[in-house]
Amino acid sequence: MVKALNCPNCAAGFNPSNKSCEYCGSYIITTDSKQFTYDLNEFKPTYKKIFFHEIEMGTNELPIRSGMANIYYSATKSDGGRLLLTNQRLIFVLML
Repeated sequence: MVKALNCPNCAAGFNPSNKSCEYCGSYIITTDSKQFTYDLNEFKPTYKKIFFHEIEMGTNELPIRSGMANIYYSATKSDGGRLLLTNQRLIFVLML
């Protein structure tokens, strides 16, 4: 689990256990769970922006489910990352 990071919106220090930035009100998704389904009632209209590993979601875009995933370049080469399903798109983030 990530211990500390900066908010992708305002760059303020951010504690991942809080889920939202106390300075700008952005919601930041930092889960390391193998799979996680989000409760859409958790996302308040007061959240200024929603971020998934520094990728900003669009207007009216909400996360539905995230989990571990791989991208395969060939039969012998692949990289691991995180996959997020939203109500508008599918996002893959490479985890180095």
